Amino acid sequence: MVPDSYGKLHPRLIREEHVSVTEEPSGRYLWHFVPDLDPVPPEKPAFKVAQALYDLLVTYDSTDSLIVLQGDSTRANTGWKGSTHAHLEKMLGRKLFRSICVLHTNELPLRHLITSIDGPTSSDTGFTGPVCSLLSSVNEMQYNAEFRGVQAVKISRRYRSISWSTCPLTSRWLTTAQSLVYMWTRKHGLTGKELNTLEIPVKYCLQVYFKLYYDIKVHHRLEDGPKHILTQLRVMRSQPKKVQTAVTFYVRTGAWFAHSECVLLSLMASQSEDDRRFAVTQIMKLRAGE
Repeated sequence: MVPDSYGKLHPRLIREEHVSVTEEPSGRYLWHFVPDLDPVPPEKPAFKVAQALYDLLVTYDSTDSLIVLQGDSTRANTGWKGSTHAHLEKMLGRKLFRSICVLHTNELPLRHLITSIDGPTSSDTGFTGPVCSLLSSVNEMQYNAEFRGVQAVKISRRYRSISWSTCPLTSRWLTTAQSLVYMWTRKHGLTGKELNTLEIPVKYCLQVYFKLYYDIKVHHRLEDGPKHILTQLRVMRSQPKKVQTAVTFYVRTGAWFAHSECVLLSLMASQSEDDRRFAVTQIMKLRAGE
């Protein structure tokens, strides 16, 4: 509460960024902190986050044992020079295996597809386009018994029993995708060009986004990362040229698990002996050239 010039108290909202740290694969909570987002120049916020993480590693005597660094794909985390990950690697004096959240990279193409065909989002009003601006009232729309069916990717039965509990950011776009498909079955009043605009993301959600989401939730080990990239490329080939043009850049920049060390790890964990032998051979060749 903050007093005004007359002494009357008014509520005030203070936004803080909280960084949570967990141990993987157990998921055990270790610590959380509020980074200093107003550092003294030339220090950057990413450096302050890295410093706090390094101090935590020292506390847990884990500076030498740390192997994998996980996080989402924001530039503050993954930039090649001034990101949190880059600063932490410099402090440790070695490279780490970067495990970037594939749920996050899966939602970015959907986000930019919507922006491309329906218009940008606003921090004040949310969606501004003629189609997605209706999402806020989708639950009030009446069911349309004559809606046209849209072909979807087949999902195995065991995939249908997973939990939908995710991080808030992922939940936002998951809810958006669900609402788009839900609106397709309602009496939304869209016709002509706007109806075609709705159909494009609905097909993308059913044929690409949901398919990858279920795959990621079920197969969530490090060695599964490159397989999700291959699946994404395969299902993207079924999309119209307009969709591919809108999302290809974000698919490419989000393909963190296409890096060679990730592919080799996946091959090392393969059930195929030929895959494992190939991976070992490549690693030995690389080490011989050091």
